[in-house]
Amino acid sequence: FSLQHIYQPPSTTIDKQAQSTMGAYKSKETGGKAAYGIFVTLKIKEGKMDELTEIAKGHFTRQLDGREPNATLASIMLPKNEEPNTIRFFEQWKSKEDYKLHEEHENLKVFFAAAGPLLDGQPEIVETEMLHYSK
Repeated sequence: FSLQHIYQPPSTTIDKQAQSTMGAYKSKETGGKAAYGIFVTLKIKEGKMDELTEIAKGHFTRQLDGREPNATLASIMLPKNEEPNTIRFFEQWKSKEDYKLHEEHENLKVFFAAAGPLLDGQPEIVETEMLHYSK
């Protein structure tokens, strides 16, 4: 499976103004630098959600155990009753460059080798800079 990026924010004057004021809103976890993240939506074949969830848990454990530099957060958003075969992931890195390394990392290849046969279509990925708040 290939990664299909369905959205990248346009570069506009408003975006540039917002980026220039980000310093006031950055969390200490990102070391004063803007974070970068993705929101992934996966459609899963009927009856395969539990298996996919376990594969994802392994992927994110490896992603955050130091194997993928500057990966800072990963969340599995479990299916809603209205969409029992849809799962979503939220992932964050310190920078876009760190995310680009993830796209080529062996861990992602292992994930798609195991998860690919369980997917019902291509992943939908929203990729963007972000402001991250945490306690």
